[in-house]
Amino acid sequence: TGPPEHPYVRGEILVHNASITYPFIEEETRSSASDTSLVEQILESLLWDVRIVPQKDVRYVRKQPALIDNVWINALIDPEVSVLNLSGIIADESFRIVGKIKSTRGSIEYLDLNFDVVEFGAEFDRSSIYPIVYGKARTTITDTLGFPTNIYLTLYVYDRETKQELERGRWSEDLRFKLSSDNPLIGTNEAQVLAALGYSVGAIRSRAADVIGISTEHLLFRPLFRPFERKVERALGLDLFRIRSRFARNIMDLNAGLDSQIDPRYLIFRSTQIMIGKYLKENLYIVYSGMLEAGLDPRYQRKGIGFKHTFDLEYRISPNLLLELQLNYDSLLLLQKLDQRVQLRHSFVF
Repeated sequence: TGPPEHPYVRGEILVHNASITYPFIEEETRSSASDTSLVEQILESLLWDVRIVPQKDVRYVRKQPALIDNVWINALIDPEVSVLNLSGIIADESFRIVGKIKSTRGSIEYLDLNFDVVEFGAEFDRSSIYPIVYGKARTTITDTLGFPTNIYLTLYVYDRETKQELERGRWSEDLRFKLSSDNPLIGTNEAQVLAALGYSVGAIRSRAADVIGISTEHLLFRPLFRPFERKVERALGLDLFRIRSRFARNIMDLNAGLDSQIDPRYLIFRSTQIMIGKYLKENLYIVYSGMLEAGLDPRYQRKGIGFKHTFDLEYRISPNLLLELQLNYDSLLLLQKLDQRVQLRHSFVF
């Protein structure tokens, strides 16, 4: 309905099994307005009144530059609390998005670490097409004695007016991810955390292969795995089936003559991980992840091949309250092979 120059679109869109990104990836600038396709012209002239509701397996994916390498985001959007309303016309810049997108589950890869999403969100209002964003992810590293340390990756927005880094702020080109730790022995600033992870100024050149390998995994292997993962999800009725690999980095290690008594046939699959997830009920979610690991890390006294298993049971008590039970088992550790955790996560609405 509506006038011919601005057709009126009203309705609700339920999104299933999709990957989205925002802001959208723009192509090269066109030389003139005549290069705009007919479909784009129609979309830009529409008067929108549409509600978008994410359902199962909707993911926010994005590559975001960071201090040393890119941050690869793959966050599962929470359907219980996420909804967007589109209104206005794109052509006359009255188009707006109102609502919020939130994630408390997913993975973020930075350097050679896999982080679990603690909480990421985007809140849209009528004052701008760009949302207010915030986010934090966590991973755990283990020292040679088997003691765990939490490493956090936090999203900051740099405010040019106040010249401050904000944990909540309007999306801009000045987004930054920074590392921190809850272990005072490692340090409080990002440089100290990077040094503890092996990315000090003196060692950065030797870690260049890791940085190159991570990008290769995402650009080369990830597109190959995804169709297979979708088929497995449909065939077995799973809500999540993911394969994470580090083939590129392992090949680089082998070519560099990595000194090891471990069979190279196993080394090529080092740190390969499989994740399986299933909703038992709408508010009850179980995840298993298994990783093949080699005893090359300094924290391992045992050499050889082992497995790291993780079981997660997540119960959403309310839209803003999540109870998480986690069981970790690492067969290569001599002490504290089993790590059990109970977490209660509450998010506050500002």
